[in-house]
Amino acid sequence: MELRDALESSFREFDRRLDTVEPTQWTLDTPCEGWTVRELVDHVWFGCMAYLRFFEGSSYRQVVAGRPPTLAPAVAAEKYRTDAAALVTLLRAPGSLEREVRYPTREHTTGADLLVFRMWDNLMHAWDLAQALHIDDHLDDEVVALSYELILPHLDMYRDTGHLADPQPLRSGNATTQARLLRLSGRTG
Repeated sequence: MELRDALESSFREFDRRLDTVEPTQWTLDTPCEGWTVRELVDHVWFGCMAYLRFFEGSSYRQVVAGRPPTLAPAVAAEKYRTDAAALVTLLRAPGSLEREVRYPTREHTTGADLLVFRMWDNLMHAWDLAQALHIDDHLDDEVVALSYELILPHLDMYRDTGHLADPQPLRSGNATTQARLLRLSGRTG
């Protein structure tokens, strides 16, 4: 699977769950400690928006300084969809994957790196959203396999930021790639 297609598939995985959220479900807890569905969607939107700003040359400090407070659920969902589409379009542009961009925890980061990070984050939070909503949590096998392979070299960087839990042990030696990917990020699915 081509990298950009995999990113789009990861967004579809998140969208598929987001599309089912009912007005009464925005306050449900997610597996992300301290986050409700509303805060999870706000986080995914912020990630998309931040990556767009990194491509423009903004620093993380500038992005955070310009961030509005947690958005109303419908606003966060709409802003997420708009910025996700803009990010996909930007990453499909010629030369975008090779381009150096700013990133808060790495000196040298390319558009391809951001794509890998975003794909992985989308998948993890699609699963989180499914858990909160008690709906199908199976993620696209091909996208999961690619994400697993590509995120492995970057996990220590994420753990060093304090934003990623310690990996969880596998329950069996024949665990699916999805289970392995989830457990790498501290989830127990």
